[in-house]
Amino acid sequence: MATQLTSFIPDVAVKLPGCPKIIIQHYLLNVIREFSSKTLINNSWIDLSITSGNKEYSLSAPSNTEIVDVIRVVYDDSDEQDFNDYYYLADSFWLTYEPTDDFDLDVLVGLRPVSTVTEVDDFYYNDWLDTIVDGVVYKLASMNKKDWSDPALAQVAFNNYFIGINKAKALVYERLFNNTGTTIQKSFI
Repeated sequence: MATQLTSFIPDVAVKLPGCPKIIIQHYLLNVIREFSSKTLINNSWIDLSITSGNKEYSLSAPSNTEIVDVIRVVYDDSDEQDFNDYYYLADSFWLTYEPTDDFDLDVLVGLRPVSTVTEVDDFYYNDWLDTIVDGVVYKLASMNKKDWSDPALAQVAFNNYFIGINKAKALVYERLFNNTGTTIQKSFI
């Protein structure tokens, strides 16, 4: 399911009287994209078929998202066996060698919404509303000479936003690794 970006606006507007809703909405999407990029909290597995003799592959993001980074790669038939002979750059997935056999990989990618969306996955609102609101408030309250400028509020929101980012990063890490440092099966992510 998806939540309209406009659903976040009242939570920001109450903290920034006088700030136009169109400005809030613009910053809202920027903060959600930044939050996603910094935390990789929005992630998905992509199936990738490797063919003999081909080193370069394109990765396609789910609709209305773009790939931020590759988080993990495993052999398709194994939850535990990582594949490390690759590098990733600008939606291109490159093997470090030319394969001599066909095989399948599962690629865990971090995602963020594209810059044109008007709605985002529900988990942004349900799980991270306070953090996202703090990010928007921090950026808008930091503006000079605006009716809604408030340096003290900006500092508090800044601190809360980065605490939220760190919590999200820890959650992603926790989902990837258990307490012994061994990798959790891909089905748990």
